Amino acid sequence: MPDPPAEPAIDLTTRPDHHGLGVEHPVEEKPKRGALRRLVRIGVLLLVLLVLLTALAPMLLSTGPGTRLLVSVVNDRIDGELAVGDLQLSWLGGQRAVGVAYIDTSRGVRVDIGDVDAPDLSLLDLLTGSRRLGTITATDVDVLYEEPQERARPTQRDQRAAVAEKKPFQLPPTLSGSLVVDDVRMAYSAPGIEPVVLTMPSGTLDMPNLREIVFDFDAALKQGGTTGAATLKGSLLNLFDPDGVIQPMQAAYDVTSVVDGVPTEALDRFVSGMVGGLRPGMLAALPGEGEPVADGVVKGTVSELSAE
Repeated sequence: MPDPPAEPAIDLTTRPDHHGLGVEHPVEEKPKRGALRRLVRIGVLLLVLLVLLTALAPMLLSTGPGTRLLVSVVNDRIDGELAVGDLQLSWLGGQRAVGVAYIDTSRGVRVDIGDVDAPDLSLLDLLTGSRRLGTITATDVDVLYEEPQERARPTQRDQRAAVAEKKPFQLPPTLSGSLVVDDVRMAYSAPGIEPVVLTMPSGTLDMPNLREIVFDFDAALKQGGTTGAATLKGSLLNLFDPDGVIQPMQAAYDVTSVVDGVPTEALDRFVSGMVGGLRPGMLAALPGEGEPVADGVVKGTVSELSAE
């Protein structure tokens, strides 16, 4: 039998009109929304990832690799070298660092701190502009300051010229906080004198604002066979100007001291070397050669003391 005739192929580009005749009509293509949806999904995914990374940033920086990365960034911006053994950061809670060390071989300075705890400090508050540090406690502190053998002592004119040329140290004008130190040991050595060792069981420094600093320290000092003790309580005003720029020569001090047998010559070399503008020999001359510093109250400004 002959094969039945094949049915005509269906043309998808035509559809019958009301008479049943195939008439060509353009097919309306749907807009390509698949690519747009994918772009939106990728954007949302990136946004969620960014939020997660921001929320987890303190935790990530508290890990070993994160801490090393953060410390390397800091070291690129400071003189000397900083090291941190363990770091615990939080957006809302307190901050803590264990095994902190700072070394500046060019200045002969090394600082080791066993534990730094800032329970009131919030990273979120810092990010939003707050400069209230709360109470920071530093425990088990070792400070070593050693003047290099080959370094010549600068004259008062050289010190003031260096201060004038150097960019002034500046802090945020609204900075405030308190520092509590426990178990502090400081050692100072320089050519021509015996090393001085200072031990401080505890001390406090309160700074309600940069223009007012209140301190209270008890320390024992030893140089060779000479031992001494000192209690210093007082305030330091106008150490910083209203913009937060340090101005040590304009600072006013009001100090009540109870001291006995302090090795003033060594302290004089240390202080005059650290504070530019102070005349070398000034502190050592105050009590008289070989005499212990007397108890008393001292008021004035650093510039007046330097000019005496």
